[in-house]
Amino acid sequence: MFELFFNLKGLGVGFAIISLVLFFMGNIGMGYTNLLELILFLIGVVFIVFEIFIPGFGIPGILGIGFILYALYNAMSDPTISLISITVSGVIGLLVFVIILKMGFRSNAFNKIILQDDISSHTSNDRKELLGKSGTSLSMLRPSGKISIDGETYDAITEGNFIQANKPIKVYKIEGFKIVVKEEII
Repeated sequence: MFELFFNLKGLGVGFAIISLVLFFMGNIGMGYTNLLELILFLIGVVFIVFEIFIPGFGIPGILGIGFILYALYNAMSDPTISLISITVSGVIGLLVFVIILKMGFRSNAFNKIILQDDISSHTSNDRKELLGKSGTSLSMLRPSGKISIDGETYDAITEGNFIQANKPIKVYKIEGFKIVVKEEII
């Protein structure tokens, strides 16, 4: 998380890896744990990385968190100290995450991963030139359907009565994208 916000160029990840190596090697050296917990921890990390890159139902992520917590719990000599350490670390980590996340929305940290360019497009919704024009219904308008005016096909709606196919129509209202027609009485 620090990498994203403070542009440390790998320093945060390196610090985390060194801390974990020191934690496990220190506990293995003191005889509190063995290589099994380190292997379980690494399996948990692999599961979490798998979940990040191949998202699914979350089962690999949950298993990864479970393996990591189990390895950390068993890596310490006293179960009470393990629970307290994991709980305190989790709470502090969550608080730091929330603070950095709130700070990040006000900073330029997300500029690397969020699209900054405007996507603009212009649609020709100005159909005012059709107002008052006559044409033919190509399909039954109940209340929407296809019409033809000057050889061009448009989607149109009626307000009220249905209009059968191949009947003369007249555009009497334009509302944004909507072309509203009535059956023209000849």
